[in-house]
Amino acid sequence: MRKTAVNYFKEQINRAYRAGAEYMVLSPCAPGKAEPEENGKAEWEAAVLSLQEIAPYAEERNVALVIEPLNRYESCIINTGWQALLLVKEIGHPFVTTMLDTFHMNIEESSMEAPFHHLGPALSHIHVADTNRQGLGYGRLSWKTIADTIKETGYGGTITVECLPPDLSVFSSAEGKSEADIINEYAEKSLQRLHRLFRAE
Repeated sequence: MRKTAVNYFKEQINRAYRAGAEYMVLSPCAPGKAEPEENGKAEWEAAVLSLQEIAPYAEERNVALVIEPLNRYESCIINTGWQALLLVKEIGHPFVTTMLDTFHMNIEESSMEAPFHHLGPALSHIHVADTNRQGLGYGRLSWKTIADTIKETGYGGTITVECLPPDLSVFSSAEGKSEADIINEYAEKSLQRLHRLFRAE
């Protein structure tokens, strides 16, 4: 099963390379697997072995691998920035880094600021969504505090808006808005907020 997963990710790396992508975000866990086998040691060791095998393959194609910590309901291996950093260090390959996602952080991290400082150069990507996984300002996160923290660290990488509509349906909502309309609204308003937060002083 592990070999099948390794081959799958190698094919995704090939596709990323053909598309001209600079990096690929991944989670070293079966999607939605919330409970580990026994104490989770086997999953961790399998993740390390697999990524140590995949990383040189990715380097040959110049596609960096970015490990995403997911909340406990979506992953049983990497839930926090600290765990992701431990994994990155154990893999020990320059093409493997990590990232933070404010939606998952809100569930798992005791601080919304500390992980940005703690990860340092291992942090190569950021996903942003509010507490309800909707657009920025639709939930309860303090975006000014988060933005100020990111600026303090000197982070210069990509920030991606990654959110979902409140009602996952192919039909129009009660307000007459389609799923696409809602996502476009989130994107527009979230990008406007990001520009205000990160504009040059």
